[in-house]
Amino acid sequence: RLRGQRVLIAASYRGDEARSRPAVWQKLQALQQAGLRQRLALAPLDARATDELVRRSLGMRRPAPLFAARLHRETGGNPLFVLEVLRALYDDGLLFQNEQGEWSTPWDETTADYREMAAPAAVERVIAHRLALLKPDERAALETAAVLGDRFDFHLLQETSGQETARLVAAVANLARRQLLVERPAVYEFGHDEIRRIAYRSIGAEERKAIHRRAAAALEAQPPGPLPGHAAVAYHLAQGEVWDRAVDAYAAAGREAAAVYAAEAALQAYGQAVAILQEHQPFPAAERAGRHMDLLAALCPLLYQRV
Repeated sequence: RLRGQRVLIAASYRGDEARSRPAVWQKLQALQQAGLRQRLALAPLDARATDELVRRSLGMRRPAPLFAARLHRETGGNPLFVLEVLRALYDDGLLFQNEQGEWSTPWDETTADYREMAAPAAVERVIAHRLALLKPDERAALETAAVLGDRFDFHLLQETSGQETARLVAAVANLARRQLLVERPAVYEFGHDEIRRIAYRSIGAEERKAIHRRAAAALEAQPPGPLPGHAAVAYHLAQGEVWDRAVDAYAAAGREAAAVYAAEAALQAYGQAVAILQEHQPFPAAERAGRHMDLLAALCPLLYQRV
């Protein structure tokens, strides 16, 4: 009925939330199929646009580039996150106006980059709400990815998750479409560090340990790779509380690092192995003492080099 009329209807929606409501999504798809919808996908704001959003939202007369740059890093340029951070800082009394009407924070006179400003609970609530909309396959894939870390490839994700290929492909595609994951050449990354942290914290303790063990097994099954290999296996074994194998893996990581003169990495790996031996005592006393001496013998030349 409106084809002959000069009518424009502009609407905005979040893709993940619209998909979670079948009636809404079906109507949007019907508009698309009828050729009545022109879709404009909005990308995250860059640093300059974030600065403009902050100034317009607060009515600032002067730019605050350091403050805006910190907000951009903290929020990934997500406009909703930017506004929620501003609102939370204001509610907490950390963003206020002086008598001249200029906006200030407690860190203005001392900070170099506003590193003191952490993401408030408001952003966590927004992300938690987005994660609650995920289907079981998508949530399982995202939680496995959170255990693997900031960057991972599809093969490692599949080997760790154990999900069927077709279902995992669909889940990862939906996570990328929702901008929870970002596809890069040969690897995936999280759309924002807070997404990974919140997804990781949402995993039950026993399930988290089980995923770490599967991640260690998947990494061990891969062909020998660059330096982070043994260290990554050791980390996952330790998080999975497989203490005896974690000691061996950290010792191997230390030897590997020392062989290429990465002294600090070697010291850290050997130190982790010693800490596990002392705290968790995964071996009988006699064997533990022998391993302890071997690790100290490996540590001494590195400490001498540092001095």
